[in-house]
Formats: sequence, C-alpha cells, structure tokens
Amino acid sequence: MTAYTLGVRSEHEDSLHRKRCLLPQPTIEKLGLRTGEVIAITPVDATRPIVLCVAWPWTRDVDPSGISLSYFSAKALKCDRVQVWKNPNSQWHKHLTHTRHITLKALEPLPVSIEKRAEWLKLLARETTIDLKYVIQGQVVTVPFEGHPRLFQLEFEQDKAHPEKLAQNISGLSITDRVEWANVIQSAAEVDWDTQVDIDDEHETKPPIIAHVGSPYSTVGGLDKQIAVVRDLIEIPLTNPGLFHQFGLKPPKGILLYGPPGTGKTHLARAIARSTNASLVAVSGAELASAYHGETEARLRAVFAEARKQSPCIIVLDEVDAMCPQREEGGGVEARTVATLLTELDGIDTADHGGNAHEQRRQPRIVVVATTNRPNAIDPALRRPGRFDREIEIGIPDASARLQILSVLLRDTPHELTGPELESLAGRTHGYVGADLSAVVRDAGTRAIKRTLASGSVVPSPIGATDLSHALLTIRPSGLRSLALETPTTRWADVGGQADVKARLRESVEWPLRHPEAFKRLGVRPPAGVLMYGPPGCSKTLIARALATESGVNFLSVKGPELLNKYVGESERAVREMFTKARGAAPSIIFFDEVDALATARDTDSGRAHEGILTSLLTEMDGVQELVGVTVVAATNRPDVLVSAHVLALEEDSQPRKHLPLARRRDLFDYTPERLMIAIISIINDKKMLPLISTISGADGFRGSIIERGLGCDSALMRPGRLDKLLYVGPPDLAGRKEILAIRTKKMSVDPELDLDVLAELTEGCSGAEIAALCQDAALGTMRQDMDAEYVRRADFEAAARGIQRQITHEMVRSYEAFGQQNRG
Repeated sequence: MTAYTLGVRSEHEDSLHRKRCLLPQPTIEKLGLRTGEVIAITPVDATRPIVLCVAWPWTRDVDPSGISLSYFSAKALKCDRVQVWKNPNSQWHKHLTHTRHITLKALEPLPVSIEKRAEWLKLLARETTIDLKYVIQGQVVTVPFEGHPRLFQLEFEQDKAHPEKLAQNISGLSITDRVEWANVIQSAAEVDWDTQVDIDDEHETKPPIIAHVGSPYSTVGGLDKQIAVVRDLIEIPLTNPGLFHQFGLKPPKGILLYGPPGTGKTHLARAIARSTNASLVAVSGAELASAYHGETEARLRAVFAEARKQSPCIIVLDEVDAMCPQREEGGGVEARTVATLLTELDGIDTADHGGNAHEQRRQPRIVVVATTNRPNAIDPALRRPGRFDREIEIGIPDASARLQILSVLLRDTPHELTGPELESLAGRTHGYVGADLSAVVRDAGTRAIKRTLASGSVVPSPIGATDLSHALLTIRPSGLRSLALETPTTRWADVGGQADVKARLRESVEWPLRHPEAFKRLGVRPPAGVLMYGPPGCSKTLIARALATESGVNFLSVKGPELLNKYVGESERAVREMFTKARGAAPSIIFFDEVDALATARDTDSGRAHEGILTSLLTEMDGVQELVGVTVVAATNRPDVLVSAHVLALEEDSQPRKHLPLARRRDLFDYTPERLMIAIISIINDKKMLPLISTISGADGFRGSIIERGLGCDSALMRPGRLDKLLYVGPPDLAGRKEILAIRTKKMSVDPELDLDVLAELTEGCSGAEIAALCQDAALGTMRQDMDAEYVRRADFEAAARGIQRQITHEMVRSYEAFGQQNRG
C-alpha cells in the first residue's frame, strides 16, 4: 500500500468540513491524489482504528511535512504522527455500500440529563455521522453535547461488498495490498440522510475488535519469513474463500507455531487475526481444564461453536501441548480432549449441503492457530495435513531479526540511539528472544525514568546506549537461564604466559566469529572443539574464561559431575538439552571443566558406566545434526582416562591370565607380582606400541622390564570434527612465571626492591596456581611479623618461593608429553 508519513500540525473545527483532511500541495502531487479523493488515515504504529476522509488542498499556514485534520478525526486517532494510505483506484469509494442503520455506543458514562434531551443528542449524533460521510466499523467519533465532547463507537449492519465491485476496487494491487484494502472496503460504508442513527448509552468498558489498515504485522519484528508463509496459508482463505472453491481446493484448517518461549508465537497469532479483520477467540490449555467428567470436552466444543457464530474467526490455542498431549502418555481426560479436538478440526468444513456450491461459500470460515514450545509432546494425530496443515518454527532470532525487534520496541520510546549503536546492540545479544529484548528495553527505560525524576525535569530523559548496556548485565537470555551461564570478566592480559595456547584458541574461536567471510571464501570449516590438557593449576579454566570474555559470545560452563544422574537416561537427556540450548544461543561456547568425569574411555570398567553420556556427546558434537555456531572447549588434567589403554598380564607359560584395565603403574603389583613376567600395553584403537622402557622392583627381589603404558587417542572423541585441537597447557616457562608474578603483584603493595626475575628463577617447575599461592603466603608472612607493614617485604617473597611444595613432577610432565606425541602421530 502506498503510504506517506506526516505530522498532525493543526485541527480545524469547521462543521462543514469534518470529512476533510488538509494536505500540502507537494504531498498531494507526490501521492498522486485528486481533490476529493477518499483516503485512509492511521497512526504510524498501525495498531489503532483508522478514519476515512476526503483529501483537500491546504492553503493557509501550510506546513510541508504536516497534515491538518478535523477536530473529530484528530480525537479519534489520538496521535501526533499519522500515515496516509492511498488506493491506486481513486474511485474505489463510489462502490462502498450504504448502511441503513448505525448504533453509537457510548465509551463513557453520559450525564443524567440525557433522558430529557435524548432526541437532541440523537440529532447531533446523526448530523456528525452524516458529515463524516464515510465511516468504518468500530470507528470512534466525537459528538459535542452540553459543552463537552462525548466519545462513541460506531457499529452498523453492513451489506458485504459485491464480489465484482470488490474485485474492481482491488484490481492491479499486489496480493498483500489486496488483502489489506479488501479488509478496509469490507469494513467501510457510506452514510447519507436515509441512515437511521441510534444511541446506546450503556457505555462499553472494553471496545470490541475494530478494523485496522496498513500492516498489523508492523508490531511483529524479525519474523518476515514466517509472516509470508502465514499470509499464504490464512489471509487468502479467510478474505477470499471463493478462490479456493473455484479451484476445487479445501482451505487450510490450522497451523502450528512452535519454538522456544518468548519468541513471539502468541503475538504473531493475534497479529494474524488483526490482519484478516477476523474475530479472535483466544484460549489457553489451562482454561479448558476441569475436574468434572466431560466438562473439558464441552468447553472445547463451546469454543468452536462460538467461532462459527463469529465467522470469519481465528481460534488461538495457546500452549496446546498442555491440552492435547500424546494419548498413550496421558490419562482418560487427555485422550477424550484430543479426540474432541480432532473431531472439531475435521468438522470445520463439514456441512449438510451436498455439492451445492452456494452453500459451500456460506460455510463457516475458521482457522485454528496453535502455539507450543514442546511440539514433540503433542499427539501425532494432530500433526498431519487436514488438521494442522503446516508447522512453522518461530526460532531464536538472529542479529538482523533482533535489530528489527529492537526497532519495533523503541518505536514509541524516546531514545537517542543511532543506527550503528542499535546494530551493535543487536550483534551483542546472542540468544536473546523477543521477550528478553523487551525486558532489556524496559529495564533501560526504568533507568531513564529514574534519571528524569531525579533531575526534576518535565522533559523525559531519552534512553541511551549506556542504559541498554547496563540492562544487558542483568537480563540473561531466557533459553539459557536453566544452565550455568557465566558472565566472566577475565581478559587475556590477566593470563600470564601461555602465548601459544592463547593464539591457537583465538584461531579456533575468535576467527570464525570475526572473519566468517574468509572461512566461507576458502571453504574452511572452523574447529568444532578444543581439548586443553595439562597438570593441575596451569590456568586451563582461567584461559577458557578469558576466551569467553574476549570473544563476546555466550559462555556455558558445565562441570562434569553436574550432568550425572542416578536415573537411567537422565544424564543423556541433560547433554542433549544443553546442546539444544547452546545451538539456540549461537554463537556460544560450551566449556567442560574436568571432562574426564564424563568422557572416560568406553572399554574401561568406569567408562562403561558413562558410555551413554559419552555416546550422547559424540553424536551432539558431530552426528547427523551438524553443530553450527557452537564451539566445545574441554579441560582435563587426566587425559589418560580419555584413551583406551589396557595391560595384559601373562603367566610364565605366556598364556593370557587376565585382561586388566590400567589406571596407574602401581596397579601392576595388585596381581601376584611374583608370577608377573612382563606387562604389555595394548593400544586397542590403533594397535600401536609406544615402548617407554623402565625398570621396576617387584616383590621378593624380582626385577623385570616392562613396557610402560602407552597412550592412544580415542578415535571417536578426539578426531577431526569433534575435539579437533589438542592444546598442552604445561607449567609456565621463565618468561611466563615472571608475567604471572607481575600480574599478581600489580594489585598488591610490594617492596620496591622486589626483583621479579629472581622470583621467577626460584619458582622453576611451579604451576600458575602455586605462584599465586606464593604471593598469598608472602603477604601472610609479612602480616605475622608486622600487622601495620606498608608493603610485602622482599624477604618474605623469597622465603615463600623456597618453601613451595611442587606438585608437578618430572614423571608427570613426561607422561603429558608422551600423550601429546602419541596423538599428534
């Protein structure tokens, strides 16, 4: 539809020109209007009733960007900015039907004296209505009575526009414009002196459903693709059902909108009803439930009966999964409710009219729109063509959709946000749905209101980018609130040393986010997962926290034992749900701390207990459903449990005695060491042998050579496409230790003569956690000697460094290095 936005600059009160709206000559020429042409006027948001008026040139005190409305039209619209809508057929209003009777329903209590002067009010109302000439169903009109403007709402019996005339009025328009102008034409009428006007003085507290023009979907942001599908399925069958009958087709009966909570399913369903000018019957599953036998089904039948009376009508079944669960999982009440809904859906287009085409056109026009966030919980009998003909996913919005949602939310809100600032906000709100963004805007608005009240100004303080940034700190994505979502503040500068690890992590996580066009151009798939392994206390978790902060994506921290559940299948379900939510909040990082608690090698005794969890991890990371926008980062200090390593104990006759899992070298002596001749480590997956020869002493002076455990990577978990990258996070070197000391002492008051180079040399072989503990012990040592000391003394630092009990041994470092060499080979 052709539209032009203008500001309401003045109101004229000439009773002879109530039906006119004055437009500047440039505006008339730009819209291609003719003097006397009937146009539609609506507020900018297109969510309130419209008025029809006659375009007329504005000759006095002209504002080139304004419009002058009559006092009556301005009172009905109640806004300072309007849109002008033009029908390409300038003579469309000549085909409007004449209404014979109009009822004016009072929207506010009338004075007691109305009984004595009822005829005078009726005469004024009739004159006002006739002066308007063109009215629309539900239009609000103002009648001056006893010195006060009285508000009334128009209701009239209207003959439907003749199909030929309607087709003539909307010919040459696009399908969307045809639907919208057909709604206007079928809701409008012409009034003359033959029209009877009555007053209904019992005022309505709730105005009935009224007609709209423009796009009711303008209040729905980020769902352009879904709206296009909905229009094809619903608008044409409800507004022009004859087209389906001409082709011998049955119109759709229902659609199912499914998706996470807060994505706008119910809001879209209500916008569908407004766009078709159809009646709306909204029902939630809980409203129909009853404790009495048969009452739930009776209420459901009553809903469809009411919809037939209000045809054309849209029935919105909110949370349909609560009403119609799968019959084999529910009880008798649920089964009867499902059967009733199936019967009603099948009976929508059933009538005893045989093959009479005229009666077919008169059958009730009803469409059922159901919403749910659990589509798999609905009975399968509903999910087929002829009932819910189409299932439309209302998913978590992407960046462009979030930008549209924010624009809709801020449309009527005073703000000072620029376009780039809105785009930046939309890019940072990964995983936020419409309800979350609405909460963010409301929280930011609350801050602006408090600022306005504190200043004492009458002018509202606009919402700024700072207000929205503060709101983001308190409003989390609703889809991730059930998970351990963290908002770390660690930076790369807070991590001492490990320069190579940080660079490799940036390549794996930050590059795909910041340079997606390069990956697409070169046909490169970003890594799906990274495994950080190394001795305890070497900053693996700290590095993951810094990665989450620097990359700016959603960070899901999962401790291994959190997913374990004693009930069969619950742990696997928790893994699936976690990945599902991470996909919805993409781009995101799932961080598995102490992953060895979950991903134990499946061919060990402990691994068999977790085999279901590991299988779920494998399929989620690289199964049939591709993991897009989610990076898995895992950390462990026991990589040996992720691999398949067994010891085969042989007797003197070289016959296998027992197939034993190997966890630690001392386990070899748990099986009669006096009879043990040799232990062979069998790498189950690739059958490789890594002979690391060492000599040990057994019982009774037995000395023998064994092949120390070889470590082989589990080909399922640590293969390309799952944990692609293996990063060894070892003890920091000299430069790394000095950097850690500088970071820790920066926040302390230390001796000016403290030499970090000396401390770095004294802490050789220490982990980052041990160096941090060194600084803590030095401070406590100073406090023991002098509680009023100004700084931590150098001698206390050196004493703490010499007294460190190192937990990382040379054998431990060699085992990690052997693990890395084996898995690189």
